Formats: sequence, C-alpha cells, structure tokens
Amino acid sequence: NPKRLHGGEQGMIVLITNDDGIEAEGLRALSRAVNFHFPAAEVFTVAPSTTVREVWEQLRTGPSELARGYTVVVVDDERRLRGVVPLAELIRADGLRPVEGVMDTDPVSVRPEDSMGDVSELFDRFNLLSLPVVDPDGILRGFITVDDVVSWLREGEGREGGLT
Repeated sequence: NPKRLHGGEQGMIVLITNDDGIEAEGLRALSRAVNFHFPAAEVFTVAPSTTVREVWEQLRTGPSELARGYTVVVVDDERRLRGVVPLAELIRADGLRPVEGVMDTDPVSVRPEDSMGDVSELFDRFNLLSLPVVDPDGILRGFITVDDVVSWLREGEGREGGLT
C-alpha cells in the first residue's frame, strides 16, 4: 500500500514504493510476465489540488528518494495519471498555485508491454529524465528514469528486447 506522507483538505502527497505489500508483489509478477522492469525507485505522487508549496515542503523535509525521480506525478484518487511536473518547473512555480495549474496535462507515458527499445527512443526524442508507466486504463503502474535507460543501454548488444 502507498505510504501517506502528507494529507489535508487540499490534497494528499503519497510515496508509492515497490517494496510495499501485495501491490508491489503484483507489480513484480507483472514485470516478470511482460519482461518489463519496474524500477525500485519511489514514485512521488500528489493530488491535483496539492499546492506547489506543499510539494516544496515535502521535498525539503521528506525522504531524499522523492527527488530521485526528477518529476512529481499527479494522479487522481484512483491513481489515474493526470499529469507530471518536472522538479525544475516546481522551482519556478508560484507556491500558492495547485500543481494542476503547472503540470503537463499530456505527458509522455509508456505501457508495461512496451519494449525497452521504444522506451529509449522516447527518452531520446523528447529529452526526458523520467516517464510514467500506465496500464490501458491510465492507472500508474511504475516509473522509468533516464538512469534505467542508461543501465539498459550499457548492457550493449547482448541485451534483451524488453525492460529487464
């Protein structure tokens, strides 16, 4: 289950870890079944109504893992992807605005069945640092960082076709 890091009337900040309970086991099983890697890094998610200032505070006081994804992922109550906010954009944003006012509402994302070759092309084409993994219903299922892509590329010619 996700760990609640901050809650309130305006929104909730959640850290989804792949080491938590049944859900994480399901992701690991899914990743083995479709040859897709769900990184161990945490995914920092917030509700659309969360203010930029609340995100700043969580980044400042929360676990250092929050900043390792390069992006804050905005999801609804059902964990459907609503948008992303790069950390660089958060630095420049007005702290009183909700993240839904500064997020990219049409982010590049991938599905678990996408090949790593296709994923790496997206990182190159759009100069990405990270991107969400969503299922066909738009539910956030994982997160890939540029570090994952570099690791895959370093494996060279002997690598498999999917994320491993």
